[in-house]
Amino acid sequence: MIKIDENGNQITLTQSELDEYNARTTDYESYAITNHIKLYRRIKEIGGITVGGVTVQTDTETRASLLGAVQLNASIDWKTDTGFVTLTAQQISDIATAVGQHVQKCFSSEKAVTETHAQTPYTSITAVETAFDNAYNS
Repeated sequence: MIKIDENGNQITLTQSELDEYNARTTDYESYAITNHIKLYRRIKEIGGITVGGVTVQTDTETRASLLGAVQLNASIDWKTDTGFVTLTAQQISDIATAVGQHVQKCFSSEKAVTETHAQTPYTSITAVETAFDNAYNS
C-alpha cells in the first residue's frame, strides 16, 4: 500500500505496517462507538421522565433538589415544563424514587451495551442506540 506522509512524500507500507494501520483504524472506530455509548446514556439519563402525570427533569441539579424536597416531608410547589404544581410529600417521594430508578436503569443499560460491544462490536450509532433502548426497556 502507498501512503502519503506529512511532507507529501509517497511511502510504501509493509504488510505488518498495513496491519498496524488497520488495527488503529479499527481501534478508533471502537473508541468512537464506546464514547457514543456513554454519550447516549448521558442524554437518556438527563432527558427527563413522567411520573404520575408530572414531567420531571432528571439532570443532576433536579435530582439534588428532589432529595432536598424529600427531606422536607411536606407538600411543596414544584415547577415543571408546563408550570407549577403542588406535590404532596408522598408524590415527591415517589418521583424521587422513580428518578433514581431511571438513572440506575440508564447506567445498567450502558453497562450491558458496553459489555456486548466488547464481545461483538457495534458498527453503527443506530445499533448502539437500539441496543441501549432495548436494554433500558427490558
